[in-house]
Amino acid sequence: MVDHFLRFSLVALLVLAVGILGCPADDDDPGDDDTVGDDDTVGDDDDSGADDDDSAIGDDDTVGDDDSSVGDDDTVGDDDSAAGDDDSAAGDDDDSAGSTPACADGLDNDGDGWPDLADPGCDDANDDSEDNVGSTECNDGLDNDSDGLVDSQDPECTDAADDLEGPPPPPLRIDDVVSSDGGGDGTWSPGESLTITANLYNDSAANYQSSVGGELTSDNSLVLLLVGQSWLPYLFAGNSGALSFTASAGASIPLGTVVTFTVDPITADCENSSTNCPDPNPNTFTVTVN
Repeated sequence: MVDHFLRFSLVALLVLAVGILGCPADDDDPGDDDTVGDDDTVGDDDDSGADDDDSAIGDDDTVGDDDSSVGDDDTVGDDDSAAGDDDSAAGDDDDSAGSTPACADGLDNDGDGWPDLADPGCDDANDDSEDNVGSTECNDGLDNDSDGLVDSQDPECTDAADDLEGPPPPPLRIDDVVSSDGGGDGTWSPGESLTITANLYNDSAANYQSSVGGELTSDNSLVLLLVGQSWLPYLFAGNSGALSFTASAGASIPLGTVVTFTVDPITADCENSSTNCPDPNPNTFTVTVN
């Protein structure tokens, strides 16, 4: 009787305790933190958007990554805390102080051979782009004088704004050559004279204060040069003057002979003392004997 009473009492106490304390939490109840693999951190909400426990959509939990920054791209080691960081390279902080503009970094950033302020693409030392269209011969990427050297490689280019990649033209130039036979019928015959006229141009920035002119030569010994030199008393910069020469075909010169003539610029100083001689700049032409 006593044993039966004790057993009944224990069962009653157990029922009373369950009623007061409640049942243990079931792992399958909604909201339970006991999901397999969950870290069960006290107070952690594993279903929130800011969760670092892999339950949040898009949360990659890269070790050491700062997922709290707006616009975080999760590049390992990247500094996402700097404002305006583009995160294009690991550890890249595009807002770091003291970055040097492209036009002041000592580099040829656009590969045209002209670094920094030597590049016409740079407006000033604060300009961060050397790019430009390249409108001059010394900055167009071409070998304009066909010497195998391009733009800044060519010693004839003084700078990127230089529009002549080759050597400068000789200052004295013979042009506008015209020949006419003595008979006026358009045929230069054996024994007949030939008048040759040309213009002498001063393409330099200097004035020729003393005599300048041209000299006529021929490749055929049967052609007599009656007037082989023609002179001007002076020739100012940018101006031109007319020259005139006379030749004669020998009586024995064969018909059909092609005679090559050349007119070269000359100066009185060069003729008299071999000083101040103009750069060679011959004008060559042919006349046929008929």
